[in-house]
Amino acid sequence: MFTIQEKLSAICGDILKNNYGVQDPDIEFSLVLEEGRGDITTSAAMQYAKRLQKNPRDVGASFVDAIRSLPEVTSCEVVGPGFVNVTLQPNILCSYLQDVFTALAPHTSISKTVVLDYSAPNIAKPLGIHHIL
Repeated sequence: MFTIQEKLSAICGDILKNNYGVQDPDIEFSLVLEEGRGDITTSAAMQYAKRLQKNPRDVGASFVDAIRSLPEVTSCEVVGPGFVNVTLQPNILCSYLQDVFTALAPHTSISKTVVLDYSAPNIAKPLGIHHIL
């Protein structure tokens, strides 16, 4: 079973092979760090457009056309100089989290208490030792 990143990489790789003649493309999708910009992104359109002497947004548009047809995808767009941002269906993200929990379940014990602390110090005030303890 392929992850969504592997599936998207394969689709974009096929486009580069079939439309542009690229041999053995290596496309990597990563998580988007800014809220509102989708869930995963790739800069492959810019990387390969330079080699192909094409406009990165045009190469990205060919990726978007194929990615939009996937049922797992809510939206897909080319932004900036050629980044391809993909927003996934919420059920795909929930399924991914369920897979993570399932993988971690054998390594956890119900009898243990785990304390998770989210530290969010105020950046407008001096950072004290109590923020990291």
